[in-house]
Amino acid sequence: MFVGDETAQEEDALHVFLLMGKEYRISRSIRAQWFFQQFNSTLPHPKPHDELIDSNEELEVLSVISNNLDNCGPYRLVPSTHITFIGRRYRFVFCLDISPSLATVDIQSGTVITDEAFEKFKNCLSGLVAPFSVPGNNIVLFPELYITVLAYTSILNPEAPQVLIQGCLVTEQNVNTVLELVHDQLTELEDFLAKTTSTLYCDTSDEINRTESDQRGMSSNSVTLMSPEAGPISILKNTLLALQLLPGNASAGAVVITDGVFALPDASAVDSLLAQLRASTVCCSFIKVGSGFHAHCSLGYVPHCDMMQFIAMASSGAYLAKAPPVSREGRRVDGGDEFTMNLYHKALLCWNFQRDFDLSKIDSWIGDCLELSEEDLAWALKGKRSISYALSEWEQNAMQPSMRKRHLEAKLHTSITSVLSVRLREGYSIQDVSLAKGGKQLQVRLTIPWKHNVQIEYLAHSSWPLCTTNCMTHVEVTIEAPYEFLHDVTYPTKQPFTSGYRTLVVRRFRQTMRSLQSTDEMLVHLHSFSSNPSYYTIPDSAKKGVPLFHLPPNSNNPVLSLQHGRKSSKSQESQFAVFWKPVFSLDTTGWQRWMHCHRIGLVLEHDVPLPKNLHLPMENDCSSAIQCRMALSSLNSLFRNWSSFVLLENHSYIKFITSKNPEDAPLSFCIARITATRGPCIVIKVAFLGGTAGYMRNEIVSDLKTMLSQITAPLGVKPQKAQIKGKISSV
Repeated sequence: MFVGDETAQEEDALHVFLLMGKEYRISRSIRAQWFFQQFNSTLPHPKPHDELIDSNEELEVLSVISNNLDNCGPYRLVPSTHITFIGRRYRFVFCLDISPSLATVDIQSGTVITDEAFEKFKNCLSGLVAPFSVPGNNIVLFPELYITVLAYTSILNPEAPQVLIQGCLVTEQNVNTVLELVHDQLTELEDFLAKTTSTLYCDTSDEINRTESDQRGMSSNSVTLMSPEAGPISILKNTLLALQLLPGNASAGAVVITDGVFALPDASAVDSLLAQLRASTVCCSFIKVGSGFHAHCSLGYVPHCDMMQFIAMASSGAYLAKAPPVSREGRRVDGGDEFTMNLYHKALLCWNFQRDFDLSKIDSWIGDCLELSEEDLAWALKGKRSISYALSEWEQNAMQPSMRKRHLEAKLHTSITSVLSVRLREGYSIQDVSLAKGGKQLQVRLTIPWKHNVQIEYLAHSSWPLCTTNCMTHVEVTIEAPYEFLHDVTYPTKQPFTSGYRTLVVRRFRQTMRSLQSTDEMLVHLHSFSSNPSYYTIPDSAKKGVPLFHLPPNSNNPVLSLQHGRKSSKSQESQFAVFWKPVFSLDTTGWQRWMHCHRIGLVLEHDVPLPKNLHLPMENDCSSAIQCRMALSSLNSLFRNWSSFVLLENHSYIKFITSKNPEDAPLSFCIARITATRGPCIVIKVAFLGGTAGYMRNEIVSDLKTMLSQITAPLGVKPQKAQIKGKISSV
């Protein structure tokens, strides 16, 4: 609590800055839980400099700001308080678009757009590595910044290097060296692509060249020109892969520097792309290069700014239409030691789950070539419920008016914090928080942009103060969209739509609503674990090591294996399997919605001896397989001893997280799944039930990695000269 004058009147906090821990990544659900734990209560005073920097807490109050700048506290967290989270470690993947559309001259700026892309990358990186302090606290922060720089080109050539820098820790001291390296490699890549395309054009007749460029694009044995629709998909897939090779205990972000001259194949590709970004908790941001569309631009230059804005907003990222340089002299405040936050700190390092963005991010959503007046900016700030990309009066009048319609209602037997955690992982942001019915009911309104001019609103309300037992959450789903859209998705038609686009949109919307309902049902199921003793009372046969399920040959449906399935539906084994069969059936790609996920990579030692003809060609064009059966046997033995019971042999294992009193019900559980069973490359995914404390998860995963690094695999045949132990190495 705040230490000071107890008679001082509490001031409503306007803005709170929180510093996240460094040992492991702080999940979005933990951030939301902190907000509701501190909701309508007095905030603690920020700790001193050394104590704050050395703290091992998950979240520490860094600064509290109120409307009364002369007041020193105490402060109360109210529904209108903005919460901003700042990390100690970040990982970014910058993707520089150098496709042919950027190799043109921008007649408004008089520069080649490719050169402008590097200049904006230079400005962004220089601004990110600069030290800064948050308003209300003069502690200077130096977050660790790990980056990978990729170059995307639509000209596919196996000899073209597309990874410029990988896994580099950038600081204020080495940023110039990093920029020089990127510039040199980017120049070499541009020269290589120029020679490649010129050679291709010289070897092709003018008629064939015109036909291919108009219909199919350039193609040869070694060079292929990708379609514009494949651009964003390829960029972000490579970005997600590159992020996995950076430190996992850092906040992830993707920054795409492009002119926006690309498209997406269809609406389902957008859904799949956003689902991957949200599942990986990646904030996707765009930096626009080149001028906006104008009357005298080059043929085919149509930047899709609205698509970049939509992807950025749907993934909690930013869209920067302008990326100005940050001067060193402009950082200091009144010539002192306090450093202000620049545009890039606010847009890329700050994260919040509330809908009201700060000034820099709101400015980033607005058109890229518009010079905003004070009236336009005030209009943008006033429209908090939905921010329109179009600011001109003509475009505002041309937009269809939106209507609201309630679509779903449900009662969920789980806490409101669990529901909000799932929604935040799916990309929802908190619109507002309020207390109703005389302060006895908590209402939280969340929104997510589903498509342009269509928004899904999710209202959850529960009793206040929050209770830990017999939790009940009421939810309502409301759609805000034009009348034509609401009519299509609400009233079923006897005849199919003549438009294929309308049919696809309606089908996607109904799939979204079904997915929303099934996600909530699974959430209630998972969080009922501790409420029913039959769900955590392990049967005797499972205690002896018998797997709970087995897979019949040529089947993916698990079958109860206890007592060969002869028990009745009321037996202990059957009741126990009722809870765990849906858990087993969950796909690992969807775990992120309900659970905290961790990934462990392994390289297994191969069996000895190796096949004699391993490096020799065979008559049937088949190669000899390298077996890792001994290492897999040791791996499965470890998980059998580590887990509370085996869900499926060589596949899934369950471990209960118990309290200090062994007689109490387990607090939670975690599941470990081996995603490959042949080796030598193995990936183990460990998932914890949502709401599990971060320090518990970090401790269990660290212990598991230590155990994996220490086990050995018995060799099939002993070598003649020396005894060699095959080890399983953890990545």
